[in-house]
Amino acid sequence: MKGNYLFLGQLKNRLEPLEPQDYWGADKKINIGVKQAEQAELFIRRNPEEFCDRFNIKMEELESLNFRPFVLVSCFYGSGKIIPDIPVTDASALFRFFDDGELKVHPGDGEPYTRKIRTAGDVLPAELEHFLFNPYFLEPDVYGIHGLLMLFFSSGLSSTCLLTISVHLK
Repeated sequence: MKGNYLFLGQLKNRLEPLEPQDYWGADKKINIGVKQAEQAELFIRRNPEEFCDRFNIKMEELESLNFRPFVLVSCFYGSGKIIPDIPVTDASALFRFFDDGELKVHPGDGEPYTRKIRTAGDVLPAELEHFLFNPYFLEPDVYGIHGLLMLFFSSGLSSTCLLTISVHLK
């Protein structure tokens, strides 16, 4: 990636929570990841010479970097949260962001709905930062009613029926 950023990711591997006690455990694991991300940044700021030696960079380069800690979870639970200024994202969304930078929703028959979630080519640090703090999957038109509308339009149902469905979903 181009730019003066250092993204500090902390991976938390966990199954999707199913039972009430699982949610407590998942929240605890995410909060541990947040603390670890904070500690990673603090370690670098307190030990800049050691970090520079370990990663073979110059002190001037380190001083020019913007630190962006984040937590990467293996399941969807918690993804999209920001816990004091540290975003949480899931591996699937991050893979989609880096892989081809677009989202495809297949309605079954017909053409898939395609949406760009970043520009083509090399990933820009500002795009990754925007993705972490404003993930595409929280935008209302990505998975929400837009997908339902596409499905009903392709099936030939009337707009009256669509209006009724959209009102019940809100």
